[in-house]
Amino acid sequence: MSKVLFQRNFTLLLLSRQISKLGDGILLIALPFFIYDITGSALAAGTMFIAQMAPNLLFGLIAGVFVDRWDQKKIMIVSDILRALLLFSLVFVNSAEMLWMIYVVAFIQSSIASFFNPASRVILLKVVDKQNLMEANSIISVSSNIINLIGPSLGGALLGLGSFTVVVFVDTVSFFLSALLTFFIDIGNNNSNSIKSTYSNNTNDQVKNILYEIREGLCLILKNKILYSAIVFMIIVWISLGIINVLFLPFVKDVLNGGAMELGWLQSAASVGGILGGIILLRIKKIFSIYRLIIYCSILTGVVYLFVFNFPSLLLALFLYVLLEIPSVIFLVSIESLLQETVDENYRGRFYGAYGTVIGIAVISGMLLSGLLEKSIGVVPALNVAAILLIGSGIFYFLTFQLTMRNTKNQLDISSRSD
Repeated sequence: MSKVLFQRNFTLLLLSRQISKLGDGILLIALPFFIYDITGSALAAGTMFIAQMAPNLLFGLIAGVFVDRWDQKKIMIVSDILRALLLFSLVFVNSAEMLWMIYVVAFIQSSIASFFNPASRVILLKVVDKQNLMEANSIISVSSNIINLIGPSLGGALLGLGSFTVVVFVDTVSFFLSALLTFFIDIGNNNSNSIKSTYSNNTNDQVKNILYEIREGLCLILKNKILYSAIVFMIIVWISLGIINVLFLPFVKDVLNGGAMELGWLQSAASVGGILGGIILLRIKKIFSIYRLIIYCSILTGVVYLFVFNFPSLLLALFLYVLLEIPSVIFLVSIESLLQETVDENYRGRFYGAYGTVIGIAVISGMLLSGLLEKSIGVVPALNVAAILLIGSGIFYFLTFQLTMRNTKNQLDISSRSD
């Protein structure tokens, strides 16, 4: 049994995040079906994605500034309570004429999440020691994939057996429980930032302070070679995953001759692979360096995707989806741990705000690119491009890692000669 799980604050944070994630998973499957039922429009259901993605792009950078300024624990608690109250308002939606209300709630909820998400990541770094971060992230990954297995199925069952009101109620309760668990996390005096801005009642001065702090966060990424190469690596990864997310549905339907049930099987297979990946990472984290885990596993993920896309068989795809999610989880958890270890504690909010915005842009870019690729070369070739991009991300990271190591060695040699 992991020692990290016996740390009270980490366990409370883990439960808080996963209970909230379970509620989101239930809503994720129920909401599109509910929208489709009352409108009969697939486009109306797809519009939810825009409502949920836009706030992170609009407010991510600004949110990071305030996460660094404010008490992160209070941000999480207030965010959960506000989202619970907002979500509960959806019980009054019962017709297509009130569809606008769902979009407004989704937009505001996602805006609040722009503050909650970086705050929760900063809090993790305050309740777990650096040497235990990889283990903690592995546990979070395993529990998240367990939730991914349970949430959508539970959402479908609640919607089928009960009603959309029941789904809303369950998700509302999950946010309140998350807030309650967060309240009991004891951070002590470790919830303050040593870097404070000079506040002013003058609006122009406040705007200048915010812009200055945003620039500080971006400069941190650009000047730190480890952060910069990791961010570029993740941009390539998420462009690739953006393409796959859009084109995988037509791949299942037109190439594997499957439907919604088969798609659900593949998603479940991926969750099983994710659980195995987190468990395996706990075993091998001391055998391989974090850099080699990122490089090898990102390349391996791309290679397995190539087999999925070019040997169309549902049974083979189910097996390969379990297999490919193992290295996928390993490199994603590893890169997350590397970022956590590298970012200065006084800039974490700004970094994660900027990071979320950049990743959001990368995902949307991949989704837009998927349409262009599908029209010009077809579904399978477009998916192959995405897989090759994943392999390329690992090769890029290998080259930048080698270059960084060589430069570091040269600097040490120069320093020793001067001594």
